[in-house]
Amino acid sequence: MARLDIREVDTGGRRSMRFEAYREGESKPAGYIKAYRMNRKVRGKTVWTIDSVKAFQERQGVGTALYEAVAQAVCKKRNRLVSYGPRTAKSEGFWRKQERKGRVTRIRQTETKHAAFMLDCDHAADLGEDPGMIRTMPWWAAAGAAVAFVALVGRSSSGGV
Repeated sequence: MARLDIREVDTGGRRSMRFEAYREGESKPAGYIKAYRMNRKVRGKTVWTIDSVKAFQERQGVGTALYEAVAQAVCKKRNRLVSYGPRTAKSEGFWRKQERKGRVTRIRQTETKHAAFMLDCDHAADLGEDPGMIRTMPWWAAAGAAVAFVALVGRSSSGGV
């Protein structure tokens, strides 16, 4: 999988941010994310929320990498990233996955579709299934590791040492 280059785009203000993801060697973005600072505090912290996110190819790690970029930028400001209100099914799945993995706190205690979550900044760079592998390991290295693993497993299951 090609390495992603995440770039912050100047929005001209302090109340919003935008990031775009580019695949190595490509000039068109593979996706983007926009976030804005809300006019409220949660547990004493200024909060930001995602306005929109779009990955032009799904299931490639682009959306997660964009969420990580926003989360890191928000946490660097000593603020928090939250999810409020209606979400798409994909966004809902993302936030529910983060809750299952213990990376977010439910700030509105409800079991409805629109529960509110706040990201723990300790996990701002660790939101994917296998953190970092998508963006740091070239496909040929991952393939080599898989071949070595299969060879090792095959040798131990056939009785060899």
